[in-house]
Formats: sequence, structure tokens, C-alpha cells
Amino acid sequence: MSHFLFAAAELAPLLRQQGRRFTTGYLHLHLRGEDPAEGTEPWVLTYYHGRLLFSADQPLNAPILLRRLSRFIPRLNLDWPQRVIRVLQQRLLPDNSLAELLEMMTELGLIKPGELEDALWLNLLTDFDRYLFECAPHRSRERGGTCYFEVQERVAQEAPIGGFELEPLLQEAARRHECAPHRSRERWAELKVAIPTLLAVPVVNWECAPHRSRDRLEVASLFAAWAKKGLVSLQTPPELRQPQRRTPITLLAVDDSVVMQEILRQYLSQ
Repeated sequence: MSHFLFAAAELAPLLRQQGRRFTTGYLHLHLRGEDPAEGTEPWVLTYYHGRLLFSADQPLNAPILLRRLSRFIPRLNLDWPQRVIRVLQQRLLPDNSLAELLEMMTELGLIKPGELEDALWLNLLTDFDRYLFECAPHRSRERGGTCYFEVQERVAQEAPIGGFELEPLLQEAARRHECAPHRSRERWAELKVAIPTLLAVPVVNWECAPHRSRDRLEVASLFAAWAKKGLVSLQTPPELRQPQRRTPITLLAVDDSVVMQEILRQYLSQ
């Protein structure tokens, strides 16, 4: 197991030069900040046959992958997908097999074609932005530290896709860094008039909420884009709901999928 020590500007060249050594497994990096008292920050890159597959603060596993995917596929944060995923993990996939979990999520339509690849690409690119090209003025552009590669053949069994080449990721991260500062400052100057900080949490002001507008079509247009992305959910007014039946009814649900049978059983029992 080879250990590497790199200075502030050497991480990207190190990834390029040592790429052939990084086969299938985990590249564990410990990045230090400018203040030694801060200690080091972990960063783990998952490799599959020499190609980058995943990036996080820990090795690839089902829980961390689902948390990362939910950042780039907002639909996965909704109640219905969350319930389905819990059923899959707790009852149908007790061994927490990543490959089977993603396969079933795709079959059930929780992940649409191409979304997994796009989300994993954005996840890598976002971490490259953060760890290779930090823009905060009080910190170094790139941070030094140590790293070592751990061969882990289990990744070959769990890999959801074939991975990505390193060079296009580095080039795209560098391009974003070069053109982002000026554009970001202009954009932020526009937004700061209404938004004091990017860490602010949105809260609906019900006193002047748009649902009180007389033009319902305008209101629908306002929320449509967010609803499609799963960022907001809409409730049906009580007067439009069907009255609840007082007498119990019997429903027969037939499906050849064990997954759907279990999900329907849970819903119909509520």
C-alpha cells in the first residue's frame, strides 16, 4: 500500500501521474487546512478499473450513496420514494446490496434512465470544485495532505456504472473555477438584494403567499417547475376530497413483483 505526501498545488498532478496505480478500490485522502489546529479533512475517491466512480468523505456504500443521490435527484427526498427505499432496504434487501438496491429503484421508476450517471458525475464535479479549487479568499486554492490507495475488489461487484475518466473531470472543474468568480460575483450581487446568505432556509410568508392571488393560472405556473423537480408538494383542498367511507371495503391487489406486493401491503394496512 503506497502512501503519498503532496503540497498545496500537487494534488491534481498526483492524480494524473499515479492514475495507473489506482485500479479498483479507495483512494483515502487527508487534506489539511491552513490552520494546523483544524486537523485534516477526509476525502475518499472510489475507483473502478482505473476510472473514478464516486466521491464522499467515506468509501462507497448504500447509505452514503443514497444521501448523495438525493442532492442531485430531488425526487428521492419525497415521502413516497423514501418509503419505498426503506421497504427495499429493511425487508427485501437485508444485506444492503448496493447493486440490487439501485436495480430495483430503477425498475420502480425512482431513478430514470441517465439520472444515475448524471448524479454521479455532478457529485464528483462538486467535490472537485470544493477540494481542488476552493474559491474562499482566506484559504489556499488547493490544500496539501497525504493519501494512500486501498485495493478493494468488492467495488467491482457493487459498481453501479463504469465510472468516468479523470481528465474530463479535472478540465471541467478547472474551467468552472476560471470562469466562475466573476460570473458568481455578478449573480450573487443580484440575489443578495433578496437573499442575505446562501445558508438561509426558505419559509413561506402566508400573509402574502401566492395562493391568495386571483390568477390561479399564474400561481400554477410559479410552482410547476418546483413541483416537477420534487422540491414542493401540493395538497388538495378539503372540499375537493372524497368523503371517507364509514364501512370498510376490500381491495384485491395483484402484482408479480415481490417489491410492489410488499409496498402495497404496507400502504393498504394503514
